[in-house]
Amino acid sequence: MDDLVKHRLAAIHNKGSIRLYFKLLKILLDDLDLHAENPKLSLTVPKSRHDFVCNLNSRWVLNLNRDGTIAFMIGKKDFKELQKIVKAQKFFRYSSCKKPDDYFATYGYEQLENEDTLEAIVGCWLECCRAFEPVMR
Repeated sequence: MDDLVKHRLAAIHNKGSIRLYFKLLKILLDDLDLHAENPKLSLTVPKSRHDFVCNLNSRWVLNLNRDGTIAFMIGKKDFKELQKIVKAQKFFRYSSCKKPDDYFATYGYEQLENEDTLEAIVGCWLECCRAFEPVMR
């Protein structure tokens, strides 16, 4: 394993977040039927940021942050409904002209430990990823 990856993993004190992040990656790969050679998908450990980044069509769709929080790409309508169930710790709206009505919302591991909350977030996240996946060929 690359030293940078080891260092980043060691810096995240909540090991549950790490396990959940990689479980979510597997769910995404299976749901979109993506394989390692698919150019639409990239998993990176940027040197300039202290997190793990999953990109789909050059857009962040899932991040594991240094503080153990996990961020998801979620569609505008779903995001507004999710906010009624669980408030995102932070979020921003994408400004891409290809599909601008998406948010990138961050949730704490404590929030994601609730099975119903996690299921709701993952359902919205996967729906958004499915809609965004065909944007690039």
